[in-house]
Amino acid sequence: MRFYNVNFKGAILTHCSFKNSTFHHVEFLGTNLKKSNFSNAKFQNCTFSATLLENTNFTNADFKNCIFVNINFTNAKNIKIDSKNNTFLSTHSTPLIDKELTTLFSQS
Repeated sequence: MRFYNVNFKGAILTHCSFKNSTFHHVEFLGTNLKKSNFSNAKFQNCTFSATLLENTNFTNADFKNCIFVNINFTNAKNIKIDSKNNTFLSTHSTPLIDKELTTLFSQS
């Protein structure tokens, strides 16, 4: 699936599969993505703000030029985000190995 210029503000997208999907200029503002699957998804120029990611799978997902505001990555699964290509504001995480969370960023 491909999503361009979509606003998922306040949407409840729990238990959804977005495997191999592409997201360009998509806004996830207060979106509930709990227990969804974004394996091999590609995100470009997307905004995540107060997005719920509990038990959401991001195996091999790719993020470029995305903005993350007030996001708790604690229970997100298999997420890897390069800080050189993305912006993080008020984000939270726990020890990487304990929660299967790998984030390559420094908190602001």
